[in-house]
Amino acid sequence: MLYYAIMNAISVIILAIVIFVLTCTVFLTACVAKDPIIGVWRFNDKINDIDVKIQFKDGGYFTMAVEDLNTGESSLDFGTWSKQGENLYLLHYDSSQGDYEDSIYIYDPSKNLIYDREYPDDVLYQYQGDILN
Repeated sequence: MLYYAIMNAISVIILAIVIFVLTCTVFLTACVAKDPIIGVWRFNDKINDIDVKIQFKDGGYFTMAVEDLNTGESSLDFGTWSKQGENLYLLHYDSSQGDYEDSIYIYDPSKNLIYDREYPDDVLYQYQGDILN
């Protein structure tokens, strides 16, 4: 009788482990934390009449859209991003897209915003729209 009780308990534990592993495999995003900067961020510079949006993607790629609000002209820039430390991110622009230098962006989790370390007043906030809208 004790043997069957122990075997049932072991079976339940094994079943629980299998369910947990399968759940994490199927729903990996629930088991692995997503980086907080993934998504679209926006800065609207009313003084210089430009609108900047950056989309950080899984896999370390980003797209930046810059629109001149006076002329309606816009440009797209591309590159890679990598985490350099707690809340620090290096953006490396694709050299074929212009004469850019790498930038360090800082994520402030208490205010849920990001900014270029060289331009701390140019704050980007999470944006619910698409990078091109």
